[in-house]
Amino acid sequence: VNEGEISDVYVKKNQGALSQGGAGITAAQQIVDEKVEAVISGNFGPNALKVLFTAGIKMYQAQGNVKMACENCLTNNLTLVETPTVKGHHGGN
Repeated sequence: VNEGEISDVYVKKNQGALSQGGAGITAAQQIVDEKVEAVISGNFGPNALKVLFTAGIKMYQAQGNVKMACENCLTNNLTLVETPTVKGHHGGN
């Protein structure tokens, strides 16, 4: 983002996408490693939320296409997520 506008986009493969367990934690750690400031997602499970929250990364929930979600975030039209939006899987919280 440059001066409130989306100036560049790059896509990274989600390293946790095909995981049988721990997918949220793997994806969250990848985001932490990328040193991002905020994440927009359809949902946040408890384990991923904990990783992102601990790293100080802001989390926003959105549905629909990526461009619209990003534009809504830039205009403060998304809600900040502070608690899990779904239950954990595979014996998690």
